[in-house]
Amino acid sequence: MATIIILAVLALTSIGFATLWLTGTHGKASAAAAAKVKATGAKGVGVAGRVAANRDRLVRLGYAVMGPVALCTLSLSYIEVLPLHIGLVALVLPAYSAMLIMGLLSRDWGKRAMIGFTAGFLATVVYDLARLFLAYGNDGTDPIGHIGEHLIGEGAPAYVGYIWRLAGNGAGLGILYAMLPDRWLNVRGGLVYGTLVGMGMLSVLYFFPVAQTHLFYLNKATVVNGFIGHWAYGATLGFLVSLALTRHLPGRKAIPLPASSGTEKTE
Repeated sequence: MATIIILAVLALTSIGFATLWLTGTHGKASAAAAAKVKATGAKGVGVAGRVAANRDRLVRLGYAVMGPVALCTLSLSYIEVLPLHIGLVALVLPAYSAMLIMGLLSRDWGKRAMIGFTAGFLATVVYDLARLFLAYGNDGTDPIGHIGEHLIGEGAPAYVGYIWRLAGNGAGLGILYAMLPDRWLNVRGGLVYGTLVGMGMLSVLYFFPVAQTHLFYLNKATVVNGFIGHWAYGATLGFLVSLALTRHLPGRKAIPLPASSGTEKTE
């Protein structure tokens, strides 16, 4: 079983690197459009440009809200509010389908979401390497493999849990991160983001003690290990997203946003 998990992680990581490298080529078009906006100002964008800017804001918000749906669904399962298999059908699959459609209709934001997804996936691999090293140095427990039991019942193979974690939790949080303002998209911002995610996890475990029976029990060691893992995740995520956006979406900072004063406002 361990061999299967290792091979699956290596294969998916290879796909992730390939996706990050081949994630598209129309960044130059974005840069040209950004240069035109900068030259003409927000007034020069016109009604069509303002409509497009409002659409972009809605798409960005949609990705930010739906990105972490897998993690939120798993949390609901841990606190015994919503079974995971129901959450998969009712929440996760519709959200991922909607994000796919949005990406097809709004290619630049779809590309940005894919960068976040891929970077989040790879950052979770780094996180798990750090987490497993610390876990096996303590009591040897690995709660991630038990996610599959929430989804398909007793005796579920461990790789099911890792698929949910990598392509759901970690990749989904990567999508949310990629939608944040650009000042967050670096290693330092990633560390802050990882800290906030870690605090969220600990809050769920603290305020809903039943979740500890499904994940892990809170003590000094698990708290420290949890933050170390989330810092590894956040730093890796920040580095990869910053690198990929600079390569593939160089004009992203000049996307016009509607301003009530009529003056130019860029991000």
